[in-house]
Amino acid sequence: AFDVRTGAESWAAATGGNAPRAPSTDGSLVFIGGEDGVIHAITASTGKVAWSHPTTAGRFQTTAVRDGIVYASGGLSDGTSELSALDATTGDVRWRFTSPDKAFLRSPTVDATTVYIESEDHVYALDRADASVRWVFDGASSEAAPTVAGDTLYMITTDATLHALDKTTGTGRWSLKLDAGVNVGTTVADGRVIVGTDAGEIIALGAAGLAPAAAASTPAPAPTPSATPAPVTFVGELTGAPDGLSQPLDTAVDPAGRTWVVESGRSGFAIFDTSGTSLERWGEAGTANGQFDFSRSRWPGQPYGDIEFDAKGGFYVVD
Repeated sequence: AFDVRTGAESWAAATGGNAPRAPSTDGSLVFIGGEDGVIHAITASTGKVAWSHPTTAGRFQTTAVRDGIVYASGGLSDGTSELSALDATTGDVRWRFTSPDKAFLRSPTVDATTVYIESEDHVYALDRADASVRWVFDGASSEAAPTVAGDTLYMITTDATLHALDKTTGTGRWSLKLDAGVNVGTTVADGRVIVGTDAGEIIALGAAGLAPAAAASTPAPAPTPSATPAPVTFVGELTGAPDGLSQPLDTAVDPAGRTWVVESGRSGFAIFDTSGTSLERWGEAGTANGQFDFSRSRWPGQPYGDIEFDAKGGFYVVD
């Protein structure tokens, strides 16, 4: 836990195993499941463990909490998966749900009456009281949890299709095939469904049924007309010299106006002047001073690295 104003660490609590997913909180307790098969409730103000509930599951997904109940899904040793509903105050089990299709369950989404959870093959709508199945949607889900907005459930399947379902019945309202895969969730705001794809695009889709209702008040005066914004125009590109950039990840501009490009393919930086002319390459792979590692052994195809400058020209690198 960190102070939001200063970034100073407030407390740290050990979980007993890798905790690869995000925690959830009801304001007083923080809930998280780890690969040790234990669901932990940690006091938000002090970091002290309020309770720990050992289970036969592991590899827990991001938990959800609502109305005094914590919902946590994790994998079982036989390859199946289980969703547990626990009392948020005591950790006592209210019910458990095992995936009928024997597939791994994703992170749950909860509204006032229903728990929505995806597996690798289906989406289930469960009664919050007893985990009875209200409806099943047949479709392999992505890694992302579904999003509920109004009376609609939004979810993405592994064939890169965005679905809008009636959350009460599970029947489809519309679907749209996207040009690239999506491994994160959707966001709903201002009558739009917004999603980011593996192709590096952010797409906003119209959803008229979600548009905010007009306020029942005296209409505001018409806004002053503004100038038509200039069209977006292409300025230029940095390609590197003489052999191009090696898996560029991110960029930063130093106080002199030079652009530094993180090159994950060689764990160094390509530096360009204000006109885009290549100046030099700096840094190399390794662990000594001036050496970096932008690769990730756990996800070889997903390198990581960044650079940022301060006002005096000092810079900070994360690898």
